[in-house]
Amino acid sequence: MWKLKNSGMASEWRRTAAPWMAAAGGLLAALSTGKAGAALLIHEVVSSNGGSYRDDTGANPDWIELRNTGPDAVALEGYGLSDGVKTPFKWTFPRRSLAAGGYLVVCASGEDRRTGSLLHTNFSLSRQGETVTLTAPGGELVDTVPAVELRRDMSLGRSSPDGAWRFFPTPTPGRANTGASFAGVVKEGPAFSVAGGFFDGPVSLTLTSPDAQAVVRYTLDGSEPVETSPQWTAPLTLASRQGEPDVLPLIPGTATVNEHTDGWKAPKEPGRKAWAVRARAFREDMVPSPVVSHTYYIGPEAKRTDGLAVISLM
Repeated sequence: MWKLKNSGMASEWRRTAAPWMAAAGGLLAALSTGKAGAALLIHEVVSSNGGSYRDDTGANPDWIELRNTGPDAVALEGYGLSDGVKTPFKWTFPRRSLAAGGYLVVCASGEDRRTGSLLHTNFSLSRQGETVTLTAPGGELVDTVPAVELRRDMSLGRSSPDGAWRFFPTPTPGRANTGASFAGVVKEGPAFSVAGGFFDGPVSLTLTSPDAQAVVRYTLDGSEPVETSPQWTAPLTLASRQGEPDVLPLIPGTATVNEHTDGWKAPKEPGRKAWAVRARAFREDMVPSPVVSHTYYIGPEAKRTDGLAVISLM
């Protein structure tokens, strides 16, 4: 837990408890649940907002959500919010109250706006993780959020109804956190034994995850792997796709007439084909890893001979 140590006119925070997170797997552990019996809690935090919430100007700042779990309104004036434990009153609330059972989203934009419909703190949050604290006017720590790295548009919030900290792929500003949630995050994507490129002959491809408890799932059609995608269990052999029927090259275009053609025409020669391999690591009750993608052109017929660059879009 965190305690306030008084020394003359100065105050400082010092740490007196176990780590916020277990080292293995990034699982949430030993997190503060706030002062026992406290009605006011930090309910949800987003530190990399790509569009999960927009303020009154249309911007998408980071945000911190409070919830009043008690039966009475709470006067917020003088409460402090901070992104550093040594400065608990880095930003303080103006005269504002939070109704019983209510939610309040505070924009962590760095703009320090204390009037109007939306409040903005004088600090923003780092997506790599910063400890967020809520402190009562008298200096007592009310609640704290651990320094946890969050992906874009992912939140760390209290689940309903038990209040346990969970990762939410879909944030819910201004309401209860009832969507899908996870206890941790698989941080690193799978490793490919051979990087994509052009090859004269077949490629034997091994997919592994740095997380020994995760399983790797993959696709060969360019789609993102999901929990029902094939699980990697043995090396994949990627051979030439010469002779396979064309699919994408036969999708008609929209041109009607231009300087080169009087309309769409099918290619005169078979298209060059490649393997689009995408992989992702999955683990029970954890957000899947980022998707890792590589493209493989196998055989001399798959190589370009005109010197133009090749771009793989997935």
